[in-house]
Amino acid sequence: MADYLEMKGICKSFVGIPVLKDVDLSVRKGEIHALVGENGTGKSTLMKILFGIYKADAGEIKIDGKTIQISSPKQAYGAGIRMIHQELQLIPEFTIAQNIMLGNEIMSTAISIDRKKISSYVQKAIEQYGLALDADAKVKNLTLAEKQMVEILKALYFKSAIVVMDEPTAPLTDKETEILFSATKKMSKAGTSIIYISHRLEELPDLAERITIMRDGMVISTNNMKDVTKDEIVKQMVGRTVEQFFVKTTKPLKEIMLEVDNLCVGNQVKNVSFDIYKGEVLGLAGLMGSNRSVIAKAIYGDVKKTEGTIRLKGKKLEVKNCKEAIKNGIGYLPEDRKTEGLVLMEPVYKNVTYPRMESFCKMGIINEFERKKSVQLILKRIGFKDIYFSRILKNLSGGNQQKVIMGRWYFANCELLILNEPTRGIDVGAKKEIYEMINEMVSNGKSVLLISSDMPELLNMSDRIITIKNGRISGCFEAGKNMYKQTSILQAMLGGVNCGEN
Repeated sequence: MADYLEMKGICKSFVGIPVLKDVDLSVRKGEIHALVGENGTGKSTLMKILFGIYKADAGEIKIDGKTIQISSPKQAYGAGIRMIHQELQLIPEFTIAQNIMLGNEIMSTAISIDRKKISSYVQKAIEQYGLALDADAKVKNLTLAEKQMVEILKALYFKSAIVVMDEPTAPLTDKETEILFSATKKMSKAGTSIIYISHRLEELPDLAERITIMRDGMVISTNNMKDVTKDEIVKQMVGRTVEQFFVKTTKPLKEIMLEVDNLCVGNQVKNVSFDIYKGEVLGLAGLMGSNRSVIAKAIYGDVKKTEGTIRLKGKKLEVKNCKEAIKNGIGYLPEDRKTEGLVLMEPVYKNVTYPRMESFCKMGIINEFERKKSVQLILKRIGFKDIYFSRILKNLSGGNQQKVIMGRWYFANCELLILNEPTRGIDVGAKKEIYEMINEMVSNGKSVLLISSDMPELLNMSDRIITIKNGRISGCFEAGKNMYKQTSILQAMLGGVNCGEN
């Protein structure tokens, strides 16, 4: 089959640093083509060149055999190219229908938009793809997963010739992922060429026909998906195998770090009780809507508990807000790092030091020299070179942004760290670094509450796993020699009470 999209010899540098080095990528008509590589390997840069956000320093782009010049997203739209960005491109105050039809509004008069018709058309598309959304709902009231589905629906609605999907399933549930895959395959059968970027390698065999692997700004290989294993993909991406990623070796101490007794949060969390030991990683598993994050936020003071007792190292805690939680030695890495965890327009060193700002302030004046000096060692420990100290966080990869939050809690010397989806949307290399940080913390007697939708991550990094269903504990699992039975944990997440199974 002939190639529909050809990108040949693409080169791009920023401030004299090469990001793409003579990259070739070809995609066939109606093909789902996976594009993988660690964060920082140039995948997103390559796609932004295709979409007209960046201009290549060298190289050529052909669509259907014709060389084209794309210098703006508007030109990309004209060429039939759509991109579902990792960063959501939605207007919060607009409805779903208004966001989807933005720039393509249906007019009732020369100066009046026909809102009813727009809403009706979009609602039909929503129902066609089996999505549980209301076209008239405002985007600001949607969950992160629902916002992602709206982004995807924008591409589906306009039946583009080429669609780029950058980490589309990162915030989605299994059911929503199934819907996305079904819609993606429908697009492919209709002739749309899809470039699918994902760090979830396990989802690619059932979706993609071919896979291109990138490393250090270069294409390492392009293969038929059926001809390569996950281990082979990982090794080409980072030079090591899957087994080397989970390196947990320490065992918990017998002393209790955190006690949660009959925790209630309105109707969301009901009589939840558990302990976390010093040096332990306690996994918290639950499907979307299980309210597992509400439990974490109640411990951190981000939501108010209505009943129950929380003790840290035997001391009863009544934290009214996050600031008090930090003072008591509790840190939190949120599910959505960009809106809840980071100040994206501030430099790395400032983001790391925010929890302990008082140590740099005298008479209301911040000593920036001491602030930078104090964080140097922390940044080096998490793999940052000196050139990153003053780098604006917005310009870093997702993996490096996540490491900055981890560095913040290193710096704050927290006794208990709550990690909510710590490796979502980051590459396998950055994942390993996050796991190594967790290991270092627990080996020093710290404790971790790990919330994750990544089952291999939970199974391999946790000492115990608690499952949550509708705000209640539905199961608890001790570590075994052969780790856990994944099916037993899933059954508990779905609602069956199941404690102590291995």
